[in-house]
Amino acid sequence: MQHYLELVDGKTSKFWRIETLDAELVTHWGKIGTAGRAAIKEYDSAEDCEVAAQKLLDSKLNKGYAKASFDPAQHRFFDTEDYGLHPLTSHPQFREFFADEIYFDEGDEETPFGSDDGHDAYSHYADNLRDKHPVELTQYPQHLVEREWEMPYLPPSPNPTRESFEQDLAKAKGQVSATIAPRAVIQCDRAILATTLGAIKITGDAAPEAIALAINAVDRMIVFWEYEGETVAEDNLLYQVRADLTRFAEHRK
Repeated sequence: MQHYLELVDGKTSKFWRIETLDAELVTHWGKIGTAGRAAIKEYDSAEDCEVAAQKLLDSKLNKGYAKASFDPAQHRFFDTEDYGLHPLTSHPQFREFFADEIYFDEGDEETPFGSDDGHDAYSHYADNLRDKHPVELTQYPQHLVEREWEMPYLPPSPNPTRESFEQDLAKAKGQVSATIAPRAVIQCDRAILATTLGAIKITGDAAPEAIALAINAVDRMIVFWEYEGETVAEDNLLYQVRADLTRFAEHRK
């Protein structure tokens, strides 16, 4: 089930949306033109979930809400504190191209939002969007790394190689200790990736330059692990993230 309702009269202008996914449902409500709030509920079965969703829908219709067309481009999708990353609180465009569970995993260090850097970058970016602070996506990772984390910003070059990685590592060693330098480089990649994916998850889109930079960040992470002596197999999730970003970039052209 998926329905979008509005209540517009001389006193109020509100929206209410409901969507189900298996045995879970999300309700999203607020003043038209705002991000609103969302809540997720889980039921024992998909059947119970649909019954509950229908009751909620009927209740809103009885209160004067009317069904309206839903334009995802006019809405932003923010996670709830109780559930965190979730498909139901993600933009439909994100769910279409980034459907794998790795994009909703906050416990695995290797997933885009699972590392401390990735989680912090996404959360910080989401908070700024929620608070309506001006955010330029292509510049945000640098702002975050330099101003918030007080670390050097070392963006990846196009098509990173071992040679270019070693050059980036040398730059890092010129600003931080040799021990911290590798982390400084990989931290930038994680911030770039999480911010770009976060933009798509919340708004449904990201600037082409940001997507290209995120792909380069993934490539440099692969180079980093190989530099560290670890073999990155073709089924590694980094390759999947790269493929999904590339597919999304081709779609939006």
